[in-house]
Amino acid sequence: MTLFDSNWFMFSICNATSVLVKDEVLPVIVANSLAWSRTAHIRLPILTKNVNVVDSNGQPVVSQILPNADIKGKFTLAFTAKIPPLGFNTFFVVPNATQDDDSISLLKRKTQVEASTLENEYLRLTFDPNTNLLSSITKKISGVTIQVSQNFYWYNSSDGDKESPEQSGAYIFRPFTQTPFPVGQPSIAFGT
Repeated sequence: MTLFDSNWFMFSICNATSVLVKDEVLPVIVANSLAWSRTAHIRLPILTKNVNVVDSNGQPVVSQILPNADIKGKFTLAFTAKIPPLGFNTFFVVPNATQDDDSISLLKRKTQVEASTLENEYLRLTFDPNTNLLSSITKKISGVTIQVSQNFYWYNSSDGDKESPEQSGAYIFRPFTQTPFPVGQPSIAFGT
């Protein structure tokens, strides 16, 4: 039995996965916008079956290479991703990799030391390597960099009062006080 026994998945050829044929590492970022941990089944169209998946710590992830039923000579890489609440997890598809491979060791050192960046032609966002939170925004045209402090807070919800009996709920944001409460030490953890 395969990891996925359904023909209802959409499939397309993904140009980003073509780097695997050139023996380059393909990063795959899986995000979770929900307030609870979740598990997602990831399927990637790939052109070669000689790949392995590792997590952000360089540890192997159980995966399967499935032949593509629609396109002869193409494959689907399938694996399960555990994602933390309001966070993301990064996986790397590594060609012909084993746990002792130098590319995984290099990958492990890079993900633990370097700050991550996300950019387009206008902005560069830099993320702190220790907390994985947004740390700065650079406006590329002017070269101005703004340091950012990112935190997570919560509010006590209101039960209503004589003046306004409406309670805080799914579609109404009505905090009991104007003071937010911090949610522990801010950081975004990678799933394990």
